[in-house]
Amino acid sequence: MKRKSHVCGEYPLRLYRAFNEEKYARQFVEEGKFRLGLLEVYRTIECRARRDGTEGTGHYGLKGQVASIRFSKDPAIDPVCVEKEGVQEWHTENGNSVFLLCCSDPSAGKEKIRSRFGLHVVEIVSPVSLAIDIDHALNGSDGRGHFNVYGTYVEYNKGQLIADGRKSEELTVLSYTQKPSSFSDEKEFRFCVVAMGVDFLESRNRKRFLDIDLGEPIRYASLL
Repeated sequence: MKRKSHVCGEYPLRLYRAFNEEKYARQFVEEGKFRLGLLEVYRTIECRARRDGTEGTGHYGLKGQVASIRFSKDPAIDPVCVEKEGVQEWHTENGNSVFLLCCSDPSAGKEKIRSRFGLHVVEIVSPVSLAIDIDHALNGSDGRGHFNVYGTYVEYNKGQLIADGRKSEELTVLSYTQKPSSFSDEKEFRFCVVAMGVDFLESRNRKRFLDIDLGEPIRYASLL
């Protein structure tokens, strides 16, 4: 029987991942060991440059019919509901636990990445292979686990109008893939691991990190 894949999204050919300490960068490359942080952790993270108090929520506008109530100065006339074309405000949140491995597109520049995220930069030359390896580590060889691995670039349009034709049901992922435009120079790519298992969800408030052990070196990664 063919194994069920839990990987989705679109992956670039190359990414950078920065670490504050060299030992963690080497563990990533040489042992395949690393940690994913719970999405909500980034709301209060110590590093101000990385802190985003709006993490975990999507906020955007869509063009559509906007309703309002019109009142007459004459109290004898009932209020009238009026609809007109305008911008609808949308908010979205995700009920599942989402863990992140945050990387940057090389176009952000190694020096900016080092100054913002950590001096020790690892180059990943096959991000899709990393997504597949994370899937196997979490869901087993039979693929019967409850973790979905979704790869995507962050959208820097929080609070802005989205006019590319996507509908609200397609934009629920913005709860964990959207940031304010002030972060746009990071050019962030995220490996988002969404925990779907019931048993895991019951204990999610006690688990702030997800430890990954691939059991072997990551051959498609190197320390720069």
